[in-house]
Amino acid sequence: MNENGTHQDISLKELAAYCGLSSATVSDVINGKARQKRISAKTETRVLDAAKRLGYRPNRLAACFRRGQNPAIGVFLPDQAYAPVAALSMGISNAALKDNIPLNFYYGLQDSDYASFLDLVSINGNCGIISYMPSFAAFEDKIRHFTERGGIVVMLNSPSMENLNVKYLSLRNYDAGVIAARGLVRSGCEEFHAFCAHDIQGGQREAGFRDYLRKKKIQPHLHEGNDWKEAVLKTIIRRAARKTVGIFAWTDFVALEMFRSFRALGAAGKIGKSIKIIGCDNSPFCHSMDPPLSSVDLAFRELGFTAMKYLLECMSAPDTPPPPLPEPHLEQRESS
Repeated sequence: MNENGTHQDISLKELAAYCGLSSATVSDVINGKARQKRISAKTETRVLDAAKRLGYRPNRLAACFRRGQNPAIGVFLPDQAYAPVAALSMGISNAALKDNIPLNFYYGLQDSDYASFLDLVSINGNCGIISYMPSFAAFEDKIRHFTERGGIVVMLNSPSMENLNVKYLSLRNYDAGVIAARGLVRSGCEEFHAFCAHDIQGGQREAGFRDYLRKKKIQPHLHEGNDWKEAVLKTIIRRAARKTVGIFAWTDFVALEMFRSFRALGAAGKIGKSIKIIGCDNSPFCHSMDPPLSSVDLAFRELGFTAMKYLLECMSAPDTPPPPLPEPHLEQRESS
């Protein structure tokens, strides 16, 4: 689609003729080799501007075949029936569809699943990977083997590995915690609790929640997200008789279990009144909870789209800087 909003297929040869340059020079610019081939910055800008103006898109499939690569992208995501995973998958698929790029999806939770995934994408000759790492286990050798043969790897919220030529997109989990804390403060809460798992994602969300409150000279109560004790909830219920208590659950599923526990303890009527609860991920079932659950939306579908576009851009220009990620926001409902 060109700048006028109309579809226009233009070949590399036609783009070169428009610029008054050789096809080889234009190809080098489009494929991010301008510096390597000592093409001037002025010429590079002229080619890229013309490509955008005319709606030129490189044939990534043909480029992969020329390099002897399988044009498919391998995608590894958690094996969970969870809305964010579905949203990520849809975003990745939508971006790939725009460039006619085939995808191979793999799902798993264990280190052995991830090791098998890396073996398969190497055997299949995939040209790129979008994935997260299920743990801190050492996969450096397998990833190095993939990148050394020209594969592009985009990691989502994974521990950084130096000297592997891997691209990283850190999810805005910290910001999600900040947004939840701010939402509870604005709801008039006087005491604050966070229930977050002690993994990468949960730790980042807890850190954002904690840091925002500490800057306001408030010390939050921090709990393990998936293993709270009934005694803790009973304490919250007692305190809610005297003050408004705010709770941040690091996922909507944790919030759902809390709703059930408070109901079993006879305190369901306090939710949304003296007990305010905010979840995270804005799952579809938030609307049907009683009362409806407030939740931080991390825009996973947009994130998947952004990750896929970033990988495709890196295929043409490996030094492409990471793009800005979607801004999380709070979907305010009756629970807070």
